Amino acid sequence: MNRNDEMDIVRNYREAKYPKSQERILADLYLCEVSDIQEILIRNGVYRQNAKGKGGAAGYGINVASGKERR
Repeated sequence: MNRNDEMDIVRNYREAKYPKSQERILADLYLCEVSDIQEILIRNGVYRQNAKGKGGAAGYGINVASGKERR
């Protein structure tokens, strides 16, 4: 997958109302496995596998405004 595809995946995931469901949709769209989508999201700092809290970017410890991880 090229960098533009990865950025599209990240954007679509962040904009999704239900991010967890969006993983399967993106995998189907890009003809890959959900684990491939999760790896892309992890690589781009959007997804943490064992995150607790609310859904969406806030649940993964990401400050949506700055894109930086909370401490």
